[in-house]
Amino acid sequence: MEKNMKIILIAVVAVILLALVGGYLLFTNTDITLVGMGSEVTVPAYYELDEAKALATNDDVIIIFNGIMGSVNETTEFYKAISANGNASGYKNVTEDTINAYKVYEYEADPHNLTLVKYGSSTQWYEYPPEDIIDGSGSKIDTNHYRKIYYISPNNSVANELTIIAKNPNADLHSKEIEDIIHSIKATEV
Repeated sequence: MEKNMKIILIAVVAVILLALVGGYLLFTNTDITLVGMGSEVTVPAYYELDEAKALATNDDVIIIFNGIMGSVNETTEFYKAISANGNASGYKNVTEDTINAYKVYEYEADPHNLTLVKYGSSTQWYEYPPEDIIDGSGSKIDTNHYRKIYYISPNNSVANELTIIAKNPNADLHSKEIEDIIHSIKATEV
């Protein structure tokens, strides 16, 4: 009987320890929020946050989310240009969508293959040279594949961009994980 009590006591202590460890892991394993201008996206907790460079990384991808300093109109005009003439200049999978009331413009590219995009009419002409991928510290990120998403706020006042960069050629920039990050866009709570 005394032997059974010891076994029961050991089992109870083991269950309590497992519950404590589980609770600790549950509360310390929180997702990462990347904040732009009035909006935010959520990245899984296993990404590593580099606050100095304003990005989150894992083994395969780099995620950068920031506000766009230009106007919403400039972002819209750029999208129109790559939508009309981007394929010839190296832009792929140019799409427009709506996610959580945000107007969303998206494209993919290999920055080494991009060329000048020309767009306009006889009265107004735009030219968009290829842009480098820059992190929050101002350093250029070298990659052969990236996906860029522009979010226009529901009231058309602010634009943010999410850049998803492949760290290796086998990275899947259309995985469920990436799609969940893209669809997590929401207004920043004040």
